[in-house]
Amino acid sequence: MKKEIRTIPDDYFEKPYLVIDLLPFQVPADSEGQYFAVEQYYLKTERFDDICRHRTDILLKLNCYYDLAVYEEERWICLFPEELAQRIMEHREDLMILVPSADCLMQVSCDSTYITVYSPSERLASLLETLANAHGMFVFDPAQKNPGSAQ
Repeated sequence: MKKEIRTIPDDYFEKPYLVIDLLPFQVPADSEGQYFAVEQYYLKTERFDDICRHRTDILLKLNCYYDLAVYEEERWICLFPEELAQRIMEHREDLMILVPSADCLMQVSCDSTYITVYSPSERLASLLETLANAHGMFVFDPAQKNPGSAQ
């Protein structure tokens, strides 16, 4: 059974955000590494299915602690875990997921390795970090200077 949620986010994309990704922090523009080649490797092989499974596991486990609503057909609806997993694993289009009780929006991009988490509370960010780390992924704030940046 799907339960409709009438909460509609408005300015989430302007709020501070975190990123859940394969890498522990943002790769600096002046990096000597092969970021784009590595990213393409992950996006064009069976490894992307692994990434989708990790993202699915993180979000399903998060759903144990928070209600999640997915934007479909111009409305927000709560899905059963099987339906939520199917939407994430299909990865045909970006998926917008609202955490109503935490006033947080997540965007799962279909053509990337990361999840963007807009306006997470400290509690939600901590839980996401724990879940991401358990699946070999990391949470970072792209606004913070990271150890990989040029000095």
